[in-house]
Amino acid sequence: MLTLGIGHVIMNVPPVLLDIPCSGLVTMTIAFSSKHPYVPNPNSDPQSSRWIASLSDGTTVFEDVTPGMVSAWVRLKEYVNVHKLKITNLRLEAYGHRVTLVPYKDEFGCAQINGYWHSKQIGALMNGAGISEQQSRGIGYVKADVIYITWIDESGNIRQEVRPYIKDTLAVIINDPPF
Repeated sequence: MLTLGIGHVIMNVPPVLLDIPCSGLVTMTIAFSSKHPYVPNPNSDPQSSRWIASLSDGTTVFEDVTPGMVSAWVRLKEYVNVHKLKITNLRLEAYGHRVTLVPYKDEFGCAQINGYWHSKQIGALMNGAGISEQQSRGIGYVKADVIYITWIDESGNIRQEVRPYIKDTLAVIINDPPF
């Protein structure tokens, strides 16, 4: 049995996309299984990518690309806020690579980071041969007032970036506010 919010009980929920009442009148869809057709599978399509988030209640959420919905990251942010959960780990599978970030808590159970970050990036290069696009996926973690990011581009190149944490950005899900 899965209990969702106050008074919402669903029994025998299949491990697919689940409509969950959230704040306001909006219903959000969260993917609790990698097997749903809207969840990209980098194992079968090397050009696809997805993040995978572990939550403090033991569930795992997979990035989905459900048509007509806001991004899965924005829906995850709403879900953890409504259900008072924390992200305990974040992973990225992109373009043939896997990145696993620092877990929320260390081996002694103490918080070692403040939250997680995710974004997509697209760039263009113009030269004599024309214009070429390059897409990248990034995940990172927030520690104090800094975000530590790992980017993977569609060619498989990996790079690191450090940037300042800006409060209330959509790209960040905070477990414990740094200030």
